[in-house]
Amino acid sequence: MTEIMAEIRDNGPIVVGMTLWEDFFSYSSGVYHHVAGENAGGHAIKMLGWGVDKATGDFYWLCQNQWSEKWGDKGFFKIGLGEVGIDAMGLACDPDL
Repeated sequence: MTEIMAEIRDNGPIVVGMTLWEDFFSYSSGVYHHVAGENAGGHAIKMLGWGVDKATGDFYWLCQNQWSEKWGDKGFFKIGLGEVGIDAMGLACDPDL
């Protein structure tokens, strides 16, 4: 987890994978935590940063989904650290310019 934070801090957003659960489709705000529904497969998203929810004290990753601005919080979502494999592995690269 700290390695992912360092990569984002030093080099910007990364791509991560997560297990997709049915309750994720109805996310609209707050910090997502899987609570119900079937496994709907895997999903790759862009991880931008992290923070702490002021209302709940939950630590979260800030991510962007590619499902359009009509989904979630204008295309973005917060997800609890350690939830659904979100921080198990991240992909980053240095471009060959």
